[in-house]
Amino acid sequence: MNTQRRNVAAGVIGNVLEWYDFAVYGYMVAIISGLFFPSSDPTVSIIAAFSAFAAGYFARPLGGAIFGWIGDRYGRKVVLTASVTMMGVATVSMGFLPTYSQVGIIAPILLVSLRIFQGISVGGEYTGSITFVMEHAPKDRRGWLTSWVGVGAVLGFLIGSGVGALLTANFSETQMSEWGWRIPFIAGGLIAILGFFIRRHLTEPEREAILDVNQSPILVAFRDHWRQMLQLVGLTLGVSVMFYYSFVYADDFLIQTKGMVQSQVLTINTVGLALMVVLIPISGWLSDRYGRKPVLFSGGIALLIGAPITFIAFQYATVTSVIIGQVVSAIAVASILGVNPVALAELLPERVRVTGFSIAYGVALALFGGTTPLIIATLIKETQWAYSPLPYIVLLCVVSLITVFTLKESRLVNTSN
Repeated sequence: MNTQRRNVAAGVIGNVLEWYDFAVYGYMVAIISGLFFPSSDPTVSIIAAFSAFAAGYFARPLGGAIFGWIGDRYGRKVVLTASVTMMGVATVSMGFLPTYSQVGIIAPILLVSLRIFQGISVGGEYTGSITFVMEHAPKDRRGWLTSWVGVGAVLGFLIGSGVGALLTANFSETQMSEWGWRIPFIAGGLIAILGFFIRRHLTEPEREAILDVNQSPILVAFRDHWRQMLQLVGLTLGVSVMFYYSFVYADDFLIQTKGMVQSQVLTINTVGLALMVVLIPISGWLSDRYGRKPVLFSGGIALLIGAPITFIAFQYATVTSVIIGQVVSAIAVASILGVNPVALAELLPERVRVTGFSIAYGVALALFGGTTPLIIATLIKETQWAYSPLPYIVLLCVVSLITVFTLKESRLVNTSN
């Protein structure tokens, strides 16, 4: 394996694990909610379980600050190796947790604690991987090569969805509740081991701009680059809320509310994610050829058009309508996920790139990404109107599209200063 391919593989593998774990939790939430947050009202249990899901995202800005500081001060390799190791330990530990019926209130406390630990550990994973790959890449191939980190993220969801579909198709509900739900978490340890061995032999990229030892990367990022960090948040909103709505929340909604068969829903979900894996690199390649802004703009329009189509399709909840919704969402989300990695990384200079990128991205996901299932479930419960989340989704897509107009084209621009 040549150096460039090894660098891309190193960036991909950690994100596979990161998003695999978050996907498995999302797809098993119907089971986990009853085991760790029992309630006479299933909706309350689901909201509690999604709150624990969101807890991992609330911890990401803290993890971003910690790992961002390490990455900008001591190098990108340290971040990548530490994050994949910590994430692996947390993921496997999830599979051995006692349930509420076994230890009472200690069970949800342990669950939330592990989610927070995971959030901290992945705070610099996605952003550190993108930074590492981009700084190794030729200027005219940054979009193409960094898009594979996005592929790794979706691949993690794809594997998680596939494992969920396989388990629910072959085990009864009783078997899944008793022990089957533990299997995918424990199996995540295999990805962590592979990621550790790939990353421990990485070569640190040569850096042209390093902060003086008396300067704090966090302080410099907020003082000198707060505008770029706000732009980064803006670009992340629309694609995040659409992804978590379509590929995390919708599965539970279709199963619990619409009565669709879980294995069927997860199979359709897996097909949609597979389509994204194919489309994401195309978006990255197009950004190298035509520029970041044109691809971001076209992707933003796709999100605006795709959001209501997807939402209405899921409300009909037939096999055909769900397939249409997943395909439309997959195309729209992939059009952004392929170009966003490089566009976001290029917003910040090398000397504070991991710090500014990690904190801003972590804040975006904490407030508007990982909280999407919780916010949507709460909106529907409080308003008793199935379409109440749609204006929220559309609004965030509009904010992302407006943000595109504030950007300067960064293709082939030197971003080391």
